[in-house]
Amino acid sequence: MNIKKYLLSLTLCLFFMVSSCAIALGPQTVDLKESQRAPVLRLEQVSEQKSGSGSDEWPGFRDLLIKALNQPPASSLFTKDSSGLAMKVELISSHESDTSRLIGLGLLSMGTLGIIPLHYHSDWPVKGAVTIYSADGKVQGQYHVQSTGIYDIQAYPLTMFTLFGASFQGDADAKEVLQRTTNDIVSQIMRAVDSDYEKLAVLYRSQMKAKGEQAVAEASSRDELRIIKSDVDDIPAAKAKLNSNKSYAIVIGIERYRQKLPSADFATHDAQTVTDYLTKVLGYPEENVITLLNDRALKSDFEKYFEKWLMNNVEKDSTVFVYYSGHGAPDPRTGSAYLVPYDGDPTFIDQTGYSLKRMYEALGRLQAKEIIVALDSCFSGAGGKSVIAKGARPLVMNLEQDIKLSKNMTIMSASSGDQISSTYDEKGHGLFTYFMLKGIKNEDVVRQDGSLDISELHSYLKSQVERIARKQYNNEQTPQLIAPKKN
Repeated sequence: MNIKKYLLSLTLCLFFMVSSCAIALGPQTVDLKESQRAPVLRLEQVSEQKSGSGSDEWPGFRDLLIKALNQPPASSLFTKDSSGLAMKVELISSHESDTSRLIGLGLLSMGTLGIIPLHYHSDWPVKGAVTIYSADGKVQGQYHVQSTGIYDIQAYPLTMFTLFGASFQGDADAKEVLQRTTNDIVSQIMRAVDSDYEKLAVLYRSQMKAKGEQAVAEASSRDELRIIKSDVDDIPAAKAKLNSNKSYAIVIGIERYRQKLPSADFATHDAQTVTDYLTKVLGYPEENVITLLNDRALKSDFEKYFEKWLMNNVEKDSTVFVYYSGHGAPDPRTGSAYLVPYDGDPTFIDQTGYSLKRMYEALGRLQAKEIIVALDSCFSGAGGKSVIAKGARPLVMNLEQDIKLSKNMTIMSASSGDQISSTYDEKGHGLFTYFMLKGIKNEDVVRQDGSLDISELHSYLKSQVERIARKQYNNEQTPQLIAPKKN
């Protein structure tokens, strides 16, 4: 064998073995987590001003940021309700052209036969102003965000080969840098909103209330149900203050449905008033009360708040209150009872509804001191606040079917399984909800620690609901109290 050829081959192999290309991308990967708070913002606008010699060839961050903010987990910040506080993001990015630098680097590599180390570094800075506006156009919050995308390559001996190899993954690396930088900006926006959430939530509720009052004023010209103010709408003074920050509530009111189901009259007004009683009378912190109305009460919202939000927040000595006003529906095949979300369809209730069993199981996993569930709904499909698939017959429901309540859970329902739940038209509320609120306001059912004497409250509202249902509606309606059996 020719020794010279052998040594030459060995030398080339060694050169290839020591040839390397170190690529560093930045910023570091950010782990984005879904917000556990109720959304109060709507994404109004994202704009970008690009500068630098490479701005024409530069895709920028705008489209990526819009996409990131409109999909999980960042989309949990935003509501589709037009009442949400408007958020505008204005970006400024800079990018210098890489073409001339890369050509020069290539010529240098060729001129030195690729045997000296070469270094290439590119920064892609971006900064932005995030502004929150209320409905009247006033600025309610402003935050500044910034990040820098980094592409850095160190090429060692035989740089012509290593740079050539790196070029194959160049597009993928550039996309990775853009995505990392975008995620960094998203993370900063989410942290900024979270730090200012309490103030934003108060502003959002104020806008929602103003919108509701405007809707009531316009209702008479649209043949819609007008909200009637009754005695329970005059909120009484605070009766107690529960263990601060350890009392949580989910309040749901669905009056209108995507599937054009019959209206669940007064459901949104019921829910809004219950929220007022929880926060202003019973001492629940506003930030701990989730209120979901109409198109904000999708099935995915039920899943999020019952199965994630409560689990992430409730502690061993917490109190949990759940209120639902809206349609219920039976599954004619199984006899199971379902809550009907805004996007629910009675014909496909097992796919689009949220079953009572699932809700009770989610609540049963909580380590709370006390859990109270109040349901102003019915589930037979015979009318009132219940619906059923077309062609199916109403059922006699057993609301305790397949339910194993935890020892800390008590349920009040507006009627028994074969009855319908009535509205109290002259009071502008559901019959059950009206007397539940009236009991809290006027009867001695609130203990000194802010907890409710559910047995006394149920005893009061049961007799009142039965009396009014018979007297004014010739109807039988008997509110139920379901509690775990004592040993």
